[in-house]
Amino acid sequence: MSIPEASRANVETLGVFVLGDVSYGACCVDDLKAQALGTDFLIHFGHSCLVPTQHTQGDVGAGANRGSSSSGSGLKVQYVFVDILVDPNEVSVQLQELLLPTEKVALQGTIQYTKTLHAVKRLLDASGYFLQPPLLPQVLPLTAGEVLGSTAFAQQPLSHRHSPPVGPPGGEMPEISTVVFLADGRFHLEASMIQNPGIRFLRFDPFTKFSSEILAPCILCVPRISQCLYRESYDHQRLHKLRTSAIQKARTAKTVGLLFSTLGRQGSVGLAEDLLALLEKRGIAATPILMAEFAIHKLQALFPFIDAFIQASPCLCELLPVGRRHQRAQTSPSDAMPQIGCPRLSIDWGASFPVPLLSPYEAHVAFGEQPYLEVYPMDFYARDGGPWTNYNASGGDRRGSLAVRAPLESRKAELRARLLEKQQQKKLQGASAAVAKKA
Repeated sequence: MSIPEASRANVETLGVFVLGDVSYGACCVDDLKAQALGTDFLIHFGHSCLVPTQHTQGDVGAGANRGSSSSGSGLKVQYVFVDILVDPNEVSVQLQELLLPTEKVALQGTIQYTKTLHAVKRLLDASGYFLQPPLLPQVLPLTAGEVLGSTAFAQQPLSHRHSPPVGPPGGEMPEISTVVFLADGRFHLEASMIQNPGIRFLRFDPFTKFSSEILAPCILCVPRISQCLYRESYDHQRLHKLRTSAIQKARTAKTVGLLFSTLGRQGSVGLAEDLLALLEKRGIAATPILMAEFAIHKLQALFPFIDAFIQASPCLCELLPVGRRHQRAQTSPSDAMPQIGCPRLSIDWGASFPVPLLSPYEAHVAFGEQPYLEVYPMDFYARDGGPWTNYNASGGDRRGSLAVRAPLESRKAELRARLLEKQQQKKLQGASAAVAKKA
């Protein structure tokens, strides 16, 4: 029985919506759409609460053992975490048989394997096999060992392989020679590889029982152990070549389409405001575009209709500078398209677009004063990330926010104006009632 069927079986008057939009990760919690549908409660399966319940439309938060839910007025949101349990003893034994004691290991994985990662670390610590105890690196606000497709911890690579352990416990971050990544795919793993080009990566796939040339050559297989470690690599040279080329091409742009992701909480108005300010400072015409998924055919079809699309979206009109809100949009394709969504869209798919598709970081490089970094940053949801990240837009933490930033005095003036308007309406209603009574 499905969850909607089970819910209606217990409460016959209960109405259940199943949101059909794809949910790629924790950034796709769609409390905004659920609120627009008039629902009272949203259940989000399978991901960490990257957008805490106190930041969702319920505006309150409370933790639970098996999830996290909001418990106040407005829309309530509950995260139901999914754990994929793997035998930690099997992972621990295999690592000890395949790696040297001098290896300096970090353990990482996707959120579904967090419990297993912590159990593996406890077993390895108890065994004392590695000279340097394995690490569970953490980039706040993520869980220790957790990696997102756009956010990963920056490890300190070895200066000399198999050197003695560095630093006492609790000191500076020790050096790492190998990352063991527990996952059944490469997407999240690639984020960590992009962020850490000088470190060897091994992927432990709990579902693969034999070597698969499609995934990667199995370099460390033990016949009597069912699972395998795969050596993984990433083409950093190609990454930098493609992205620097897109940035250079974008710098000559005269018209820019600013893509704002409406898929859950991927988009951030704070980042949009910052990018619009950069473009306006450079005198570049910008056309914001709201879209759930940035498909090439959809973008090409939208160009002739941008004017109508902008006028139909109140929050989009608020994003436009006042002097340009009523100007007709460009009907020809933009020269470049910065996108405010997952930066992996630009990295993984940008080369497929006929014009540069820039991530927020790349847009800051192309149109701002940010130099291009030697290591491509994977810090989109890191609390200590750059100004192109959700926590560090100029207006502060605006993660997935749809509120347009305004100075404090402007907000106070707006509240005073609303209060005065309500008072005048009450006076008019009172006067009308008095006239009606006399009549």
